[in-house]
Amino acid sequence: MARELIGGGLVLAVLLLALYIYQSVRRRRAAQESVLPDIDSVPVSEKLFDCLYVATVYANNPLERIWAYGLAGRGRAQVGSASGYLVINRTGERDLAIPLSSIERLGRGGATIDRGVEKSGLVQIQWRHGQHSLLTSLRITTDQERNYLKLKEVVDV
Repeated sequence: MARELIGGGLVLAVLLLALYIYQSVRRRRAAQESVLPDIDSVPVSEKLFDCLYVATVYANNPLERIWAYGLAGRGRAQVGSASGYLVINRTGERDLAIPLSSIERLGRGGATIDRGVEKSGLVQIQWRHGQHSLLTSLRITTDQERNYLKLKEVVDV
């Protein structure tokens, strides 16, 4: 009987912890959505390359992931351009269209929140969204240097 009680208590503890984490993420997402404007979405006119969408964080606080508007999900993506926008089409997630005029910096890095790769293995796009400066990290999966140069040509910062 004691084993069953201990087992049941552990299962209950895990369920309560999962519920707490779920509620915490929902609160954080709602708080971020109250201060960040909605994300633009526009159709791609020219596909540039395939990549992995890694994360979007606050540029001045790189350890705080952006949960708003579904930007927390990591996954496959395609980068393209549209009239005045850099577009990141994320598989299974909401697309992200960054106005070219809001891009402050394009660079390379080796780490972002909970992800580290080789030096210069990530493309990092710093952009202004409302009153906040955000940093979006991508991992180019094929021909990194050539595709980075194509992106640099489109962004032109």
